[in-house]
Amino acid sequence: MSNLFTDSTSGLQYKVVIGMESHVQVLSQSKAFCGCANSYGGIPNSRTCPSCLALPGALPRVNKRLFEAAIMLGQAFGCTINKQTGFARKSYSYPDLTKGYQITQTAPICTGGAIEIELDGGVKHIHLVGLHMEEDVGKTLKLEDSGEIYLDYNRCGAPLLEVVSQPEISNANEAVAYAMALRELVRYTGIGNGDMEEGSLRLDANINLHIHKDGQVYKTPIAEVKNMNSFKAIKQAINYEISRQLKEWQETGITMSHPNGIKTTRRYDDSSESTIFMRKKGILDDYRFCPEPDLKTTTLNAEWLKQLQAKVGELPLAKRRRLKASYGLSDFDVETLTAERELVNYYEEALNACANPKRLANWLLTELLGKLKTAGLTITSPQSIPPSGLAALVNLIEEGKVNGKQAKELFEVMFSTGKEPIILIKELNFTNVNDETVIKSFIAEVLAENPQAISDYAAGKSNALKFLMGMVMKKSKGQANPEEASRLLEAELRRE
Repeated sequence: MSNLFTDSTSGLQYKVVIGMESHVQVLSQSKAFCGCANSYGGIPNSRTCPSCLALPGALPRVNKRLFEAAIMLGQAFGCTINKQTGFARKSYSYPDLTKGYQITQTAPICTGGAIEIELDGGVKHIHLVGLHMEEDVGKTLKLEDSGEIYLDYNRCGAPLLEVVSQPEISNANEAVAYAMALRELVRYTGIGNGDMEEGSLRLDANINLHIHKDGQVYKTPIAEVKNMNSFKAIKQAINYEISRQLKEWQETGITMSHPNGIKTTRRYDDSSESTIFMRKKGILDDYRFCPEPDLKTTTLNAEWLKQLQAKVGELPLAKRRRLKASYGLSDFDVETLTAERELVNYYEEALNACANPKRLANWLLTELLGKLKTAGLTITSPQSIPPSGLAALVNLIEEGKVNGKQAKELFEVMFSTGKEPIILIKELNFTNVNDETVIKSFIAEVLAENPQAISDYAAGKSNALKFLMGMVMKKSKGQANPEEASRLLEAELRRE
C-alpha cells in the first residue's frame, strides 16, 4: 500500500491524510465590502466605518479588486471560473466581527484546479476543492498582566480568498511544498504579498491518520491545526500532530465514527513545538448559512476574464522548466530568477539583447542583486542598472572588448552613474588589447625580466605560470585579453 508509514515503536502502519485551508489577504486599497483603507498595522480602530462596524443602516458594496484577485489566482490554479457568483452570510459568534456574521460564499467563484508541488521524486498535483471570496475578522488582544481584552477592528472586513485543497497531502514535507507553491503563486500574480508572519497568508491543516491493523482501517478524528506562521512551524506542527494522534488512538481507540470522535481545532505553540487544544469544531448547521440579501449576484464579463488570464501569463514552474531547457541554466539559477516576477521579467528583457544567457544570469544574481541588497534597493528601483545596460556589459565581455577586472570596474561606475557601458569604456579609456603582436611584445619583456620564473616553470612549479601571467597583465595595464595572453604565454614558455 502506498504512502504507508511504520511506527518504529509499535510497528503500526498508518497513512497520513492532510487537507489545507488557506486564507490569502488580497492587496487592495480598500476593504472587501466598504471603502476603508486596507493596510497592515496602524493605530487600533483607526480604519473603520459604519459598514465594517455594522452600525444600523450601513450597507456593504462590492470591491472589484477582490473579484480580480480571485479570478487571477483561480486561473493560476487552472480552476473553472463560475460566470455567475454571489455571497452568503455565515453565522459568527465572536466579538471581533460586529455583524455577528461573515460575508462569504457557499458557492465558490472558482472550483477545481490544482497546485503543482515539486518533490525529490518529481511533481505531484494537489487538487483543490476551490477558492472563494470573503471578509476577514478583526483582532482580539488579551493583556497577560491584567487579563483585559481589547478589540482592534482595523483588519475587520479586509478582503480574503480562502483556498481549500483536497485531502491529498501525505506528509509534512508535502505540506511545506504546498505552502511554498501557494505563496509563490500569490506573489507571482501580484494579488497578495504572502507574508505569513504578519498574517497575510494563513494556513490551517486538517490532519488525521488511517491506521492499518489486522486487516482493518481505523480513522482518527480530524484535528484542524491553526497558528502556523512559518514553513518551519508547518512542518513541526504536522509531525507533532501525527505522533499525538497515533499515541491517542493507541490509548483510547477513538475513531471518527465514535461518539467522542469529534473534529477539534488546535493551535500550534512555537515555544513548546506542540499543538494545543482550543475547541471542538462546530457542525455545518452552526454556521446557519443564508444568501446575503444586500449584495446582488454578479455576472462576470467574458472579455474581462480573458484580460485577467493574459495578466497571469506564464507560471513560475513552467517558466523554470523553459529557462532550464532553453538556456542550460542550473536549478539554483531558475529557482532564484523566478522567485519574483519582476526579477525574471528583468532577466528575459535583458536576454533579448544578450549573447550569453548563463553569464547574464551570473551577473544578475551575483553582482547586481548583491549590490541592490547592500544599497537597500530592488530590481525595479530607478537606481538599478537597466536590463539593456547589463546585457551590453555582458556582450562587451563576450566580444573580448573588456576583461573581467575591467568589467567589474565598469559595473561599479554604471551603478553609481547610470551610464551605458559603451560610453564608459571611452571615458575610462578601457581598451582590451587583442592584437597578437602587441601581446607578444608584453610577453617578451616579462620573460626577459624574469629568468628565474622561466626556470621554475621548466621545473614544474605551477605558481610560476600564474606569476608570469600576472606580470603580463600588469605590463599591459590590465588591457591584454587574458585568454589570448595566456595562450600566447604558454606557447612561448614551451619554446624556452
